[in-house]
This record gives sequence, structure tokens and C-alpha cells, in this order.
Amino acid sequence: MITVPVFPELEPWLRNLRDHAISYIRSVRERYAPIVEKSIEWIPLREGRRGRVAAVDSSFVGVETRLFYVFVVQSLALCSGGDRFSRIARAGIIDYANLLAVKSGRVVKRFSPKNMLSFYAQALELESISSIAEGAELALLDGSIITFLMYRGRGIEELKVYRVGDEELTPLQVWSTKSTLLKRLARITKPVFVAKSSLAGFYTGGSMPDMEILEALRLLGSRRFATRGFSEPRQLGREELIRASRIPPELADSVPFTAVTVTYARFVDGGPIYQVTIPGSVDSDELREILERIAAWSPAGYPLPLESVHKLSKLTKKAVRKLLTHYGVPMVSGREAIE
Repeated sequence: MITVPVFPELEPWLRNLRDHAISYIRSVRERYAPIVEKSIEWIPLREGRRGRVAAVDSSFVGVETRLFYVFVVQSLALCSGGDRFSRIARAGIIDYANLLAVKSGRVVKRFSPKNMLSFYAQALELESISSIAEGAELALLDGSIITFLMYRGRGIEELKVYRVGDEELTPLQVWSTKSTLLKRLARITKPVFVAKSSLAGFYTGGSMPDMEILEALRLLGSRRFATRGFSEPRQLGREELIRASRIPPELADSVPFTAVTVTYARFVDGGPIYQVTIPGSVDSDELREILERIAAWSPAGYPLPLESVHKLSKLTKKAVRKLLTHYGVPMVSGREAIE
């Protein structure tokens, strides 16, 4: 293995970067801490019971070949106790005729393959967890319900982006499938979406990401916001959900929920902050019970069921390229896999 050296000339720049990062965090606290401390009520979490939960995650890799863009997606859902699981895997292509277009004499991409694969992988996640969630008290999904509902097919609704076996799928078909599966999952159990990152500013009026401020407060020693707990929940109505998910007017009637509950939570003292979104209007008492169950599954700060399915479903570029070569798919010489 080739080790890339770290030049000694880099060290002063890293020290400078550290100083700038600390200065930035302090400026965020000075500017926003008074606003946050007045507008966010932080509710402590008590000890809770684990209960029975299901969890799902997926992984995908895309590779540019000589003929087309190849993608591989796999999803894994597990129910606590290990007695039920669901594995789904798909391999397909995106035609260059659909991916590429000529504008002003230049070849450009109509859409981001990575975004469209993430969009498709979410549908597989919902399919796999819906098949095993019966009897589970909670269904844990990595990400935000807003991103799961987000429509990425604007302008290419009818374009047959995905070719999977003999099936050709448009972004509109994939979104409609996701909407149906979300509604079905919510009838079976309580879906809970746990996001590690978010730029949303529901508590700050959009002036600053909520998570950035809450993390800055923790890093600078705010004991109140660094403890196990969660923020007083906010309810997003149907119209706000449609705007946040960028759903076009013609699909508004297909949105599966009339409201979504948003909060931010820490599952251990001093641990990272997560955005938690749940379909429907959930009050503080019910939300507290849900989060206490998740905290019981999160001894290191992140839910173990989600960590497990993430690791077990993970695809690597190297493994996918090796398989494609083994099965005789012609590869572009010298090009790396695009994930």
C-alpha cells in the first residue's frame, strides 16, 4: 500500500485552521446562544426500556463503464431479536442518452447520478423494512422524513432514468412508490427518522442551521444543551412539509402525511446531536417515551440497530468493480467508481 506523506509545511496551516474553527464556534455562540436559549426548551430524557424495534439502511455504488452508467444498490432491514430480516438488492443501468444532454454546444448532465441513486435506494429501504416491521414498536430509518419525501425528478418526471432488469422506471414512479410505502409503514408501526446532519433552521427561522448552533453550544460548555434530552418539538403542517420537500403542486395530493413532528435529541450526555422526524403530530410526552426507547438502544450515542444495518449493508467501490469485471462488464480504463 502506498502511503501519501504529510508535508511538514502543512502543520502551520492546520494550527491556523484550528484557531479559525474555535473562533468561528465562539462567534456562533455569541450571536445565537441568547436566541436559542430563549426559544428552545430542552427536555431531559429518563431511563427507558428498549422495546422491539426494526431498523433499515442501504448502500449504493455507481460505476461509469464504456457503454452506460452501472449502479448496484442493496438494502438490509433487521428486527431486534434477529428473528426477522429482509435483504433486497438491485443492479441496473442509467443510459447515457438519458443522463447526458447537449446545451450550447457542451455535453452536460441532466441530473446527479448520486442523487438519483439515493432517491432509488430509499424506495428499497422502505420496501424492506415494511416487510418485517409488523410487531415492532418503532421502525428506525437513517435520514430525515423530509429527504425521503423530497422530489428529485423536477424536469425529468417522465424520463426513464433507471433500467433494472426488464423494468424501466421514471423518477415520478419511484417517488410514488416511496409515498405509498411510507403510508403503509406508518400503518404498521411508528416510523422514526434519525438524521446525522441537517441544514434545517426550524427553530432559528432559517437564519442558521439548528444542529450547528446546538453543537456549538455543546462544544463551548453549555451544560443545559449537552445533556441527554431533546428540544420541545415543532409541528410541520402539510403545506410546510410540501415546501420543505420541494414537492411540485401536481403531487401535493399524494403526500402521505398531513403533519410531521421535528425535534433534536442527544441520547447520551455530551454525545452528538441528531434531528429526529416522525410522521404525524406527536406531543412532548409521547415523544419523550419514543426517544427514551431509542436512547436505551444507544449506549455510545447512536442507535445500535441503525449502526448494525449500516455496517452489514455497506457496499465498497472496490468490491463492485471487481464483480463487474468478473461478469465481463467493460470498464473505463483509469476511471474510479462514482459513489
